[in-house]
Amino acid sequence: MRVYHFLPRCWAFDDLRRRRLRISNLESLNDPFEFLGFALPDKVMRARVLNWRRQLAQRNGLLCFSRAWSSPLLWSHYGERHRGMCLGFDIPDTLVHSVRYVAARGSAKLLARIDADEAGDIAAEAMQDLLFMKFKGWEYEDEVRAFVRLDRDESGEYFQDFSDELRLRE
Repeated sequence: MRVYHFLPRCWAFDDLRRRRLRISNLESLNDPFEFLGFALPDKVMRARVLNWRRQLAQRNGLLCFSRAWSSPLLWSHYGERHRGMCLGFDIPDTLVHSVRYVAARGSAKLLARIDADEAGDIAAEAMQDLLFMKFKGWEYEDEVRAFVRLDRDESGEYFQDFSDELRLRE
């Protein structure tokens, strides 16, 4: 699948020179409701989900892409107000997941699947819903995400090297 990643010029030149992309930290994404796409009226449930997100963020991050490169909103928000760069990558379809955009906070069905796990862990299927769900207002991004492990720390930042599975094409 061909996907696009928008960057400010300074980061783009550095990433091109070093042949890598910065991995997004799960706790500092631009949407403050990321991974909290449903109402959490129960304090215990809210604490479980927030704890899960903190633990997940210690070991994992996201590579975020769009299926399109021509949106003025993408260029404005992620491409340094139309002065940045957009890099096109070929990535195997099996490594990226489409973001599902929703008009309202998650259903009681999702909460029930999370709550039904007696071990206190969030079930894998429910985690997938949380990882790849965003509010409908972000739909212009036409986002796909790769969920990646944080392996190499460079002063608090993590990077994914270009490879056969992250092949720079444009």
